[in-house]
Amino acid sequence: MREKDLLIQLGAQIRRFRLEAGLTQQELADKVETSLDTIGNLERGEFFTQLGILYRISWHLRRNLDELFTWAPRVRKGKSQAAVDDAVGKFRSMLTSTGPVTLAEANQLLAILAEKPTGTEPVKRPRKRVKTG
Repeated sequence: MREKDLLIQLGAQIRRFRLEAGLTQQELADKVETSLDTIGNLERGEFFTQLGILYRISWHLRRNLDELFTWAPRVRKGKSQAAVDDAVGKFRSMLTSTGPVTLAEANQLLAILAEKPTGTEPVKRPRKRVKTG
């Protein structure tokens, strides 16, 4: 994807979430403490902005920051990392769910999360020698 296409997709996502929240561009700009031009330019994909502004936009739209980028191409991960990501997602759902969670479900997710994916072993550092005397 070209950079311009990425900006257009991000802008479309912001606009969609803003409309779902029932806000005008001016109302969102006021909440975010930025200009109407900034919101308009973002929604049209004309430029990118600071991470802090994107965070405040997502906050006032009652969305997680990563939801602004759900359309973005994803990095392919190894099976073990994909399993961990899936387990984390399910665990987050359990935490926000109003329904019951069985002990077996929680244990299954924790078992996946407890496994170390390959290539993540800690680096061993040499011990510092303490001078005596």
